[in-house]
Amino acid sequence: MSSNKEKYEKLDISILFVEDDIIIQKTTTHILENMVSEIRIAGDGKQGIELYLARKPDLVITDIEMPEMNGIQMAKAILEMDPEKPIVIMTSHVESEFLIDAINLGIKGFLPKPVIHKTLYHLLQKFYSEIQMKNEFIKNQSRVNKIMNFQQTMVILTDGINVLDINGTVLEFFDFQSKQAFLEACPTILDLIPVFDQFLDEGTENWVQSFLRSGAIQNNRVRFINPKSKEFRTFLIRYNRVPEENIYIFNLTDVTEIEQKTISLEKKAFTDDLTKIYNRSKFQEVFDAELTKIHEIPDLAFALIMFDIDHFKSVNDTYGHNVGDTVLVDLVEEVKKTIRRTDSFFRWGGEEFLLILPSTDSNGAAILAEKIRSRVEARKFSIDRKVTVSLGVTEVTSIDKMVTVLERADSALYEAKYSGRNRYILR
Repeated sequence: MSSNKEKYEKLDISILFVEDDIIIQKTTTHILENMVSEIRIAGDGKQGIELYLARKPDLVITDIEMPEMNGIQMAKAILEMDPEKPIVIMTSHVESEFLIDAINLGIKGFLPKPVIHKTLYHLLQKFYSEIQMKNEFIKNQSRVNKIMNFQQTMVILTDGINVLDINGTVLEFFDFQSKQAFLEACPTILDLIPVFDQFLDEGTENWVQSFLRSGAIQNNRVRFINPKSKEFRTFLIRYNRVPEENIYIFNLTDVTEIEQKTISLEKKAFTDDLTKIYNRSKFQEVFDAELTKIHEIPDLAFALIMFDIDHFKSVNDTYGHNVGDTVLVDLVEEVKKTIRRTDSFFRWGGEEFLLILPSTDSNGAAILAEKIRSRVEARKFSIDRKVTVSLGVTEVTSIDKMVTVLERADSALYEAKYSGRNRYILR
């Protein structure tokens, strides 16, 4: 062992030193005590394993030839428990047959005998830097995991294809017990297939790309089924890209209850309380959507029917408003049996109603108007007289505006009434 009186700055690491030769053990321990903050001593591989399990040191330095269990056997046992643990083998020229075994095990470093102070310290510094970096990484990873798991939203880290990390909320929702189990089942983010794709432009197989293709698409919704409850849940998705990295952080917020409340409020806002069909407030939205379609597709047409109940005021005056309300409800029921699911039905006010008929020209609208007229006339209502309707029919063109269409339909309705009622007029 060479001597050196140079002082060294102590490194804040713990070392397990395993050596059966008492003299080498004492002299090397004395050197190490001046270089590191903590050192534990074992006389052979068996004691070394026991101390390793008890103390979990940062670094292991071991001789090779020892009784009970040699250094190679001990190193193999430690590396089976912790494949990343740095182990340094003390070697001499007479132990070359063991050196090959050490290299094959993946030993991190070798220290020649006799030990030279500077060589030992430089080796310790190298591992100290690596250990500090690893500890800092683990600390940062732990901090990131705490932050991610603190989020009540589902957080998924991905490179756009592979799932890199997830938080506990993801495991809980998809009913996995561990990250490893999740990553084995869903190695790529495309393995998380949405159950519905009506919120997306390109279908479920491309749902990730529909978000990543444009930075403008930062908010959207997607639905997954909860494996435990079998419920469909709606999530608002936001994502951010990690600067200078090909990593995306997807944040999925469960908005199912909010969506249900919104739908309920919209339904209440756009639904007539009595007849349960659309009210006047919904009309412009539907009309504008159909008008946009015929602007985009020149050969497409849609039509509008405006109608009301003939002599309805006398129904209210004779039978009362409650009976009048029943007549309105029964009329709506009859008309709903006649129209298509794609048609939109509105109560315009009082006894007046509107129908928007997508992909329908004037001839098709006229046929439907006559069918409605005849069915209403044939129906037995809760009053002892016939109920009839008059209808105004018009086809909408791409140069129309809502006000001109309504004026045309209203004019046709007025003509139907002026001509004797219980009929339709096409304009």
